[in-house]
Amino acid sequence: MSTDRPLTQHAHGVVRPEDGELLGRVEPVDGGWRPRAVFGGALAGALPSRGEAEAYVRAHGLAALAEQWEVRRPGTEWEACWLVEVRHDRVRVSWAPPKYLMPGQIEDVEVPPGEFRLLEH
Repeated sequence: MSTDRPLTQHAHGVVRPEDGELLGRVEPVDGGWRPRAVFGGALAGALPSRGEAEAYVRAHGLAALAEQWEVRRPGTEWEACWLVEVRHDRVRVSWAPPKYLMPGQIEDVEVPPGEFRLLEH
């Protein structure tokens, strides 16, 4: 999966109609629409239409938060991580699987959302 620039002002929120819960976002990119998590991390590569990207977010957006991700901080390589807490401006990550979490293994990462991506399996 590729990543791209940080979330732009052109991104559109995808909400659950029943309760208004934000499920993720979609953003126009070269070649289509990119589905993104609520904090802006790339869920997948570009899809052909906005409708397909929104459907992807509805199906995978919230569930993806429990999956393993990768983060690349400035000057580093991609590192595997698990999301502990997400906000629009920062993500708290764990470097160990949550069930094995020990003190000191959680870190706040303030990077552009384009620097997060789902780990490919």
